[in-house]
Amino acid sequence: MLYLIHGRDTVKSQNKYNDLIISLRERQPESAVFLLNEENFTEAQWQELLVGQSLFYQKYIVGVNRLLASKDFGGIVSADIETLAQSPHIFIMIEEKIEPKIFARLEKSAEKILFFDQSEVDGEKFNDFAIADALCRRDKKKMWLEYIKALAEGREADMIFWQIWWQLKMLLVAKTTRQKTPKTIKPFVFNKAVRGATNYTEEELKALAGKLVRFYHQNFPGSEDFAFGLEKLILEI
Repeated sequence: MLYLIHGRDTVKSQNKYNDLIISLRERQPESAVFLLNEENFTEAQWQELLVGQSLFYQKYIVGVNRLLASKDFGGIVSADIETLAQSPHIFIMIEEKIEPKIFARLEKSAEKILFFDQSEVDGEKFNDFAIADALCRRDKKKMWLEYIKALAEGREADMIFWQIWWQLKMLLVAKTTRQKTPKTIKPFVFNKAVRGATNYTEEELKALAGKLVRFYHQNFPGSEDFAFGLEKLILEI
């Protein structure tokens, strides 16, 4: 299994890399952890981790720290991307910049990809209403991209969940009410919801509401599972 963490915000990506390894170690205490970088990497150990089984450990958690960018070891690591994805062990890659051809292979192979970019580099900032707007338009790709951007800027997944829940409630009200504009809702908000509700059937909105309720009760806010689970739910909309 392969996870990829990348982007120009090296502080946030490194924090996520560290947190993910710690979280996986807590959930799989029987697994051995190997943290590889340019200083300790050897091809012999790499091959053992790819195909070998330890006498003492059944599973490995392997951190691969910026080895794709290494002049000495990048070729060795990149040649095994597809093998990493099929491995019973967990490999977590962290990189800042990735060549397009290599990234295309990673995109096809990785179980999860987390992107952390610096908003000040692009001159863009996260729009607090962007995810809700994308839900109204039923633009799954835009919604996912804004979700990743929000996490990269330090937003908590559970706060994003409540933004989605609030907008979904507005869509349900707009879809089912016979009033022109309910007194408790601002006209601008309601009119936007009315337009957005045309992209869904009433049954679809109710089904999505049910999914969100079940998801919230089955996942602990603030955990890695919550963030990953919400991402998966967004991609299913």
